[in-house]
Amino acid sequence: WRNDFANNLKELEGRKIQIKNPIAMEGVPQYYLSYHGRNDRQINEQIARLYRQATPSALFVAPHTRAYSPPPPARPITVGFISLYFRDHSVSKMVAGLLQSLQTAKGGAGGGGFHTVLFQIGHQDAVTKTLSNFVSKVVSLQKTPLAKMQAMIAAEELDVLVVAEIGMDPHACKSRC
Repeated sequence: WRNDFANNLKELEGRKIQIKNPIAMEGVPQYYLSYHGRNDRQINEQIARLYRQATPSALFVAPHTRAYSPPPPARPITVGFISLYFRDHSVSKMVAGLLQSLQTAKGGAGGGGFHTVLFQIGHQDAVTKTLSNFVSKVVSLQKTPLAKMQAMIAAEELDVLVVAEIGMDPHACKSRC
């Protein structure tokens, strides 16, 4: 199965395919490879090359990161969290404690603290509302086209973006800046 998967990727690379709307894609083709207990680096690099070739819009870089320098000590470190699963899901359980801790943490050498932004892609429920109590700001990206999603994330001028479930949801990976 792994060999067929890798060979199919090579064939796709050779076709020079174009993905016009990456947000409309469903699934993450390599997700189940992690259950094989083998080194997936080569296959993941192959997939990354294919996506870079087929989806130039996914190569977006937030303008403020081009000449990035660490924030001054008195300014809070701005951390964004993005996920389709900020709802009643294990991903929310995984990040809830971290979000709570960042609320009161004295981040950085100067103790400027943290400004946290929750980027919500999926539907909202009671857990989403609870998580929103632990962050400085919530930005809904539900049903947002990729270019606008990227611009909205970039507008927050984040120091760090945490993709909470990398590999589970294609939307979060494609929208990162």
